[in-house]
Amino acid sequence: MTDTSNIPNGWAWASIEQVSQLNPKHPKAIEDNTEISFVPMASISDITGEIVASEIRTLGSVRKGYTHFCDGDVLFAKITPCMENGKSAVASGMRNGMACGSTEFFVFRPEGIVPEFLHRFLRQHSFRKEAEYQMTGAVGQQRVPRSYLESYKLPLPPLNEQRRIADKIDALQAKSRRTREALETVKPLLEKFRQSVLAAAFRGDLTAEWRKQNPNMEPASRLLERIRAERRVRWEEAELAKMQAKGVKPKNDKWKEKYEEPAPVDTEGLPELPEGWCWASTSESCAIVVDCHNKTAPYKEDGIPLIRTTNVRNGKINLSATMFVDEPTYQYWSRRCIPLPGDIIFTREAPMCEVGMIPEEVMLCMGQRMMLLRADDNNLRKNFLLYALQAPHIIEFAQRVGVGMGVKHLRVRDVENLPIPLAPIAEQKQLEIILTRTIELHEKLLEIVEGTSSPLNNLDQSILAKAFRGELVPQDPNDEPASVLLERIKAERETSNGNKATKSRQRR
Repeated sequence: MTDTSNIPNGWAWASIEQVSQLNPKHPKAIEDNTEISFVPMASISDITGEIVASEIRTLGSVRKGYTHFCDGDVLFAKITPCMENGKSAVASGMRNGMACGSTEFFVFRPEGIVPEFLHRFLRQHSFRKEAEYQMTGAVGQQRVPRSYLESYKLPLPPLNEQRRIADKIDALQAKSRRTREALETVKPLLEKFRQSVLAAAFRGDLTAEWRKQNPNMEPASRLLERIRAERRVRWEEAELAKMQAKGVKPKNDKWKEKYEEPAPVDTEGLPELPEGWCWASTSESCAIVVDCHNKTAPYKEDGIPLIRTTNVRNGKINLSATMFVDEPTYQYWSRRCIPLPGDIIFTREAPMCEVGMIPEEVMLCMGQRMMLLRADDNNLRKNFLLYALQAPHIIEFAQRVGVGMGVKHLRVRDVENLPIPLAPIAEQKQLEIILTRTIELHEKLLEIVEGTSSPLNNLDQSILAKAFRGELVPQDPNDEPASVLLERIKAERETSNGNKATKSRQRR
């Protein structure tokens, strides 16, 4: 804390180096074949401030090139963004009480300060914010200087009060932790609910009663015949335009024989559809299915947003973190098809099967590993298609036909052959209404769950702030003052340093 003004009676201001030893080493006398724990940076939870995993290594394999620590030591990440995110912990349960870990840890060995008290102090958002301003080094590799931490002054209560404070913090934050853990279980339940609704929708379950009340609808098979006929007309018009552009006039209709009908959908493994529905591939049911320009576009600081696969999630396109391209790049990258509002973007990989619809009044450029699908609302409602592409049968189809070792991806022809459960157009409209309401409810519930995390974090931080102002537990006038504790630590260090100097002279 930079404000060294009012603190409770019996407390004292102390620099961190007065109450801890920084980056101690394991004694050289310990055998190299001794088993110890190994803790990489990823093993520390920035949410709970605990070591959540560790490996077993021999001391000799990690003695050099790694940070040393023991049970009771406090770990603090010094590098960005781990420090800002709150990666810190008290080591406990280490194999043989010892461990080594990332060189990006500062290790504090407490002397006269309770480990949990020091750890909680370092986890304060206010402390980490101050430390962030002191970072040095290149962008992306900035670190908190050792000298800054050593000289940082903290409010030190009497030893017994430190224990009471640490216990009280644990008790209070345990409640918020249980709430946070309960909320975390809600997210997968909400996603399961969403997938269940989509699965039911495209089995026809959600409109079963509606179909009974509307028995005389045109079946989807007839709708598909009309779609196929219109598809052929569009192809012929496009071919004629190409010939006319080249100054060629067809002598007969033999050129029409080049037209290729879309391959029928392979229905193996697909759910059974209700009466009046039929399966259709994206290439035959959509007005346009086109691949992106599979090359990295030259980025600009501003201009037309260029979306990547990370911008496409859960039926939406997030434009808050996009790259940009200039007008000539946009025109060239979009020469196959200009993306329009209402068009659907489908990702082929990294990850595959994410879907999003281009919002109204938005102009954007497609990045790599994605395709554009455009529906004709007279035959295939765009929101119906958007929801169908998020249904479980699409994920199952993608897993079956996807290629690649490890992380799978879809080829262009796989996306062209995605199976769409085509419903009569009136039923498509009905399902759009039902699903839009249900998905909006799902999103609102998810917002509530995610929005609760911030108040919980604020509550935890307010508990810490009260603790280090001396407002969390009552003071006990019988506790030994912190000033006496500091004097004793100083005296013990002087004695220890004197003994080390004597031994050094004796060896000489």
